Amino acid sequence: MALTARDASPVQLEKIEGLLLARGVPRIVAGSGAELGAALGSSPLSAVGVTDEGWAERLQRESPATAEPDESGPRDSEDDQTYAG
Repeated sequence: MALTARDASPVQLEKIEGLLLARGVPRIVAGSGAELGAALGSSPLSAVGVTDEGWAERLQRESPATAEPDESGPRDSEDDQTYAG
């Protein structure tokens, strides 16, 4: 599963979403890049992969956002705010 920042650049999201869709990897939009980075003790991040199966399942279960692979392609930042978690 992947967490992406709602304010990631469209170019970055296009690359990331293409890979996730091709592999059927669920994605959750999880706040801003600064918030995502801070949660991990890092500088701002555009995306984070979650490899722990238990944690990924919990994030999917508890996220108010859709955690299904997005087959519609990249969204613009205005649309992403609808799915922000």
